[in-house]
Amino acid sequence: MIVCTVITAAQIPKARIMAESVKRHLAGSTVVVCLVEQSVHPAAQNCTAFDRVLLAKDLGYDWPPFERLIFKYNAMEAICAVKGQLLKDLILRLYRKEDEFLYLDSEMKVFSPCSELFDALKEHSIVITPHQLLPSDIRHVIREVELLNEGTFHGGILGIRRTDDALRFVEWFAERLSRSYEDPYNGRYWDKRFLNLAMAAFDLHVLKHPGYNVAAWNFHERMTMSNDGTCHVQGNQLCIFNFAEWESWRSENDENGDQDLSNEPWSYDYFHSGEKIAQVTRHLYRTNPDDFDQYPDLFAESNKRIMQNHG
Repeated sequence: MIVCTVITAAQIPKARIMAESVKRHLAGSTVVVCLVEQSVHPAAQNCTAFDRVLLAKDLGYDWPPFERLIFKYNAMEAICAVKGQLLKDLILRLYRKEDEFLYLDSEMKVFSPCSELFDALKEHSIVITPHQLLPSDIRHVIREVELLNEGTFHGGILGIRRTDDALRFVEWFAERLSRSYEDPYNGRYWDKRFLNLAMAAFDLHVLKHPGYNVAAWNFHERMTMSNDGTCHVQGNQLCIFNFAEWESWRSENDENGDQDLSNEPWSYDYFHSGEKIAQVTRHLYRTNPDDFDQYPDLFAESNKRIMQNHG
């Protein structure tokens, strides 16, 4: 089985914790990390929990070329956009003899063998998890309104079994995410809204076990503590915890002597000159990309020149 994630250098310490938990609980797994950076960071090279480190620019992008695709994104948008192409490459090109694939966000930590997820994969091509399982009480009803805009499902856990339907899904998902970025005012929330559409188009199963994707936004409906100090979720085993909005993962990195990379600059955040790419510059490009065909290398330009020509 292939377990994969997409990160920038800043997420390497989180991804190490995720990968080590995979090795601990998902026997025989191969962990593949896709790094959205211009080169492989030494911390990724030296992490023994990573079986393989790929650079996003080396994935099988046809058109547009990767450098033009990545120019319109900030770091978090880029991570999401690359996810679909990574899954497509792994399934169609790099691991053709493997049948099961599991995408995990770098903030995930595995606490069990995840038998419920893999049992579901035996019957379905794709398995995903929702943001929450129960109707909100009056104190959290605003979260339901947010989910109507953001999307019912969370893309941080995505199980795929090799079937014809799954192959159609990864082709579709990769293409759609290459156009995706965060724009709440126009209903764009990375991959989440596309997963809503996928429910009707593909053999997709919603895993409703409460022990998966336990997170800050659903903690009120999930976690309980037993007398022996272990965590349970509505009487069930905790399977995968999402640390996305928690800082407790840092203590585990400190204990292991990990380098703090949380403020590591993103290499695609800068022109070749070292000038930081302004968000308004990215917005101008992604709004009208055809107007930028005159630039053979967008990273060789500057905010000033682009604003003068297109602002």
